[in-house]
Amino acid sequence: MQQALKSPFYFPIERPLYEVAPGLKPLGYDFGNSDYDQKIFQITPHFGEFRKNKVACRKERLSKYFATANLTSQQTHILAQFIIENLVKEYPSLFMFNSQNMIFTSQLTGDRLTLNSSYQLVEFKNLKNENTDPKPAHILDALALQFEEDYALCSRRSDMTDDLSMIHLCSGSHWACEDKIGKSFLQVHSPIPHFDKIGKVSTNMIEAMINKGPFVRFVWSFVTDTRLNHHPIAPTGIDQNMWKGRSFNSQLTIPFYLRVERQVVYGLPEIDSSFFGIGISFIDGNKIKSDTNMRENLIGALNSMSPESRIYKGVDSCFTELMNWLNNS
Repeated sequence: MQQALKSPFYFPIERPLYEVAPGLKPLGYDFGNSDYDQKIFQITPHFGEFRKNKVACRKERLSKYFATANLTSQQTHILAQFIIENLVKEYPSLFMFNSQNMIFTSQLTGDRLTLNSSYQLVEFKNLKNENTDPKPAHILDALALQFEEDYALCSRRSDMTDDLSMIHLCSGSHWACEDKIGKSFLQVHSPIPHFDKIGKVSTNMIEAMINKGPFVRFVWSFVTDTRLNHHPIAPTGIDQNMWKGRSFNSQLTIPFYLRVERQVVYGLPEIDSSFFGIGISFIDGNKIKSDTNMRENLIGALNSMSPESRIYKGVDSCFTELMNWLNNS
């Protein structure tokens, strides 16, 4: 019997104030979504949309969405094993792994992954004859097709430097994996206005990501469509301004959405690294407007933003119109 899939709901603005802070909570914190709050991977009724997006991204150009830097075979092994074990644990009716013949199968996708003892991909086959070209040649690419989240591996090296050693990012929010791969924690987050307070304790943050937790945190942004892929460079043949997806129009039935990222941080101390998962959901702006608490918290957060933060969040060009819409019944 297959598990019933749910659509968890998260509104990440907890008070009427915009803050740049770690905001870490223990994974499993009760947000009102029952067992889904405890899961690393959240497979929802929207899985098909995420799968379609990942297939399309890979077809456009795989290296635009999947990159590695100084990734060791041991890191690949431990990360792949971590993903497989937790998918099977969290969704036993959807995923199966035969450790004798090293075959992982998904009931959702029809994908069958044959591995060797080092968790390298030996064969990828889709039993439903779905076209996933380019066919995955790397286990971490093949596994990315089995769940909704984007994900990365953050690594600490023997000299105590750190870097982003792997990232699979098909639902990026105006940033590109090619710009971040191989960079340090501070370099990755340097475009965020007012990140300096967190930057001062980055060493402690990295230690916590690896040896404490697991954690969950949330990030939100303003968008005017529900397209998953907002890579900063539009695919060939698509207008760049349209692709950006931040053209507020109060006359539309749904003028905007709050794009919510659920970020899971899970330490892998055996490789001095941490898994970083990014799950995406959207909240209809009308739902926020009709709920007093959500509306007031969003208004307060917007009002307390610096000019730099408004630009970063994509609300600078429509700030007055957006605030008028939120304040008018």
